[in-house]
Amino acid sequence: MEQSKLRMNTIPCNDDTLQPIPQFLEDTLKTMTFYRVAGEWDLAVTTQQIYEVWLLEQLYHFQQAFTWAKIGSMELDRAGNIQRWSSDTLDVPLSAWLEDQRQTLVLSSGFEANLSLCLYWVDSNHQVGRSLIPDSARLIFSQQDRLMTLTIWSNLFTDNIEVYRQTPFGYLGSSTPFSAASKMNRAYLRNALFEWERLAESPIVSWDSQLVKGVERYGFLNEAVTL
Repeated sequence: MEQSKLRMNTIPCNDDTLQPIPQFLEDTLKTMTFYRVAGEWDLAVTTQQIYEVWLLEQLYHFQQAFTWAKIGSMELDRAGNIQRWSSDTLDVPLSAWLEDQRQTLVLSSGFEANLSLCLYWVDSNHQVGRSLIPDSARLIFSQQDRLMTLTIWSNLFTDNIEVYRQTPFGYLGSSTPFSAASKMNRAYLRNALFEWERLAESPIVSWDSQLVKGVERYGFLNEAVTL
């Protein structure tokens, strides 16, 4: 896959291009709090660089590949001493905060970052839109395992998705056509994973899903279906 094609198929999360989350998806997105995995990919770290230098570069590479993802918060674990950054509570940009932490990053056993993803949706009137979905993914790095793991919580990637509504008896789901949006979400994810692997110079070694049959190294098969 050529880099130029990747760039053509990538649209940044610009606020002026986004729409509010449609009402029909609100209950569905609440089910993300159940932490059932729509898709998860492990990138095996092979670099031999100094850890703090590598960590800053890898976060930069991830953001280059996933221009449609925003890091909302991050925790650094230094022997049980947790350092936290949040876009909601700190005026300091993440890059500047990490630079301030740089001297002690080598002591960190890893990090966890919460991500918001810009994803497409289609409603019952066939209107296609794009919204920023808060806390819809997570990025974790384990120094011990040498794995960087991307987890996406909600399935907006199959041609039919489960749309849930909350009732006094729990969440009830119904299969809903979604191909006008899912094909674009699959394309962006596929391109981003490919570019992330290329920039990181490290392979994606495993992938899994609790919600979808048809997860693969670079996202989801076109024939993927909900479980």
